[in-house]
Amino acid sequence: MDIFTYEIQPTNFDSLPDEKQETLLTRFASLLNTAGKITMTLARESVDFGGQRFYTNKTYVSSPEEQFGEYLASLGFKFRTVDAAPTLEILSENTRHVIAKYTHDGPDSPPTGRFGRLLVLTGLRPAMSPAWINSLLQHCHIVVVRTRKIDSDQALSMAQKYKSTIEAAAAKKPSLIPRLERAAAVYQGLQAQRTALFYTSVSCAILANSNKDLDIQSKSFIKSMKAAEVRFDVVPFLQRDAALGNWRKDLILELGSLAITFPFVSSDLLEVQGGMLLGQNVITKAPVVYDYRLRDNYNVWLLAASGSGKSVTAKVILRRMTENYPDAHVYVVDPQGEYEQISDYFGLTVTKLTDGINNKSVRRMGFDPYELFDPIDVPQVICDMAKADSLARNEITAKSASATSIFELYDKVDENTKKHLVQLVQGPFAELFKKGAGDTTEISTKTVISLEGAFDNEEREGVLLTLALARAWKSIVAAPRHLPKILVIDEGWLLFKIPTAARFVEMIARTGRKLNVLFLFITQRPADVLESEKGRVILENSDTRILLRNAEIASQEVANALWLSKRERDILPLLMKGEALIFTGEHRLRVRITPASPEELAIFSTSPNSFTPECPP
Repeated sequence: MDIFTYEIQPTNFDSLPDEKQETLLTRFASLLNTAGKITMTLARESVDFGGQRFYTNKTYVSSPEEQFGEYLASLGFKFRTVDAAPTLEILSENTRHVIAKYTHDGPDSPPTGRFGRLLVLTGLRPAMSPAWINSLLQHCHIVVVRTRKIDSDQALSMAQKYKSTIEAAAAKKPSLIPRLERAAAVYQGLQAQRTALFYTSVSCAILANSNKDLDIQSKSFIKSMKAAEVRFDVVPFLQRDAALGNWRKDLILELGSLAITFPFVSSDLLEVQGGMLLGQNVITKAPVVYDYRLRDNYNVWLLAASGSGKSVTAKVILRRMTENYPDAHVYVVDPQGEYEQISDYFGLTVTKLTDGINNKSVRRMGFDPYELFDPIDVPQVICDMAKADSLARNEITAKSASATSIFELYDKVDENTKKHLVQLVQGPFAELFKKGAGDTTEISTKTVISLEGAFDNEEREGVLLTLALARAWKSIVAAPRHLPKILVIDEGWLLFKIPTAARFVEMIARTGRKLNVLFLFITQRPADVLESEKGRVILENSDTRILLRNAEIASQEVANALWLSKRERDILPLLMKGEALIFTGEHRLRVRITPASPEELAIFSTSPNSFTPECPP
């Protein structure tokens, strides 16, 4: 019989807000109820990254139903198809242990196998926490859960008999009344078809390098379970059959009670096949390895207060991306010249827009809106830049289609409208818009567009950011789709001073994945972003959110927008410099951002002495 197996993308379940936990458990219950018969394998696996070995938890689900993958997808689970779940290859069997090879034990596994012991679940206390099953991996290498739905008529008959038995016993022993109430509730749920019963078995495998160590680990496990009022037993003479699933101890559990077996949990993010190192998991001490290609979209929203490690975090992401994808096109829109100063380290050229404003002898930039924007958007862009009133807006809109440049448009409009446009065609922006002989608007495919030196007010800064972003986007659209592109916008909140720019950023957030764009949007003023509908769209379309330390009021705004748990709300204002909360896909992690070396930290940080991550040696 064919078995179809899938590795499921996990979540850091315990850190989720209650509402999200309930949603996941509801989806899991639907999966169990729909599939009927499944096997869930929780495995502790070795992962090699950067010359070091780490262990992480992974979950696999197997089913004989060919359409099982469709069930998973319809319920919103993310997964990949695999040949088989991890298992034990039994070499020999003794009364209370086996000699076995673990298929996912790593290259250092002894060729002659390891000592292994199979234990089976034989008793549970009535109330257990959701996802409890994952705690078993603290002691075991593999946990296998098998569930099989009981036919509804048979389940109803079984529940009725059980309720009658408990009812008779409770008449003599009042302490059984709570159990009777639970039995009655299950019976009523079965009658109303709100729940179901399942044959459920749980087996665990403990591995050790010696029989002595195996005994010590087994006793520790059984003692720990006993303290939690859970019973696991060793099955003598049946170790091989228990390992292969040919023998098991079935308990009968109600659908709601199976929440304890929710298996898709991991505190680590280790996407080592093509991923990039961001830092260290504060809780597990494992590396955080992130692959943007596995996200629903490629947008990264980075929020941080000044002095929280924002510069280092953004530059670590950029550096790792350029290392992983050396052929990627890179465009950094740099309001304050931070990236301009270290452009050589990233292998980027510099396009300095402000030269066209501060020094008229330099090359004209040719950043006319007619060159950068779609014709349908040009009138709105110019109106926003000119802060045109309603009459001037109507005039610009009416005459825009008949012009080919902002200078030609100026010649065509009436005198009232000219008053609004004169600052653009005769003021400091004029050189920026003009083309010199033979000039084009082409820029390097690896460039920092620097605005340093042009900041006399936020409105001008916003206009320059808009033009720089439009120029970068024009190059991105023209590039082959298969090439990775990296677009970084620092101080992104400034774009929301200009309605057209806000709409433009929203468009990038919605469509960037189609063009293979990793879009890193950086801001330290959440109110200016989240109070805007366009800003909320960017957040909603960012499958990766990175939050560094923030002022309490900012933290509250972000907490509401991100559905942070109470614990996460409390942590956010207290994060150490260089620490971040990272939310990506189903992962929620507290991460210490780690530059590759002290030298890299010195290059990236605007205040190196106050940022002390644990850099790798």
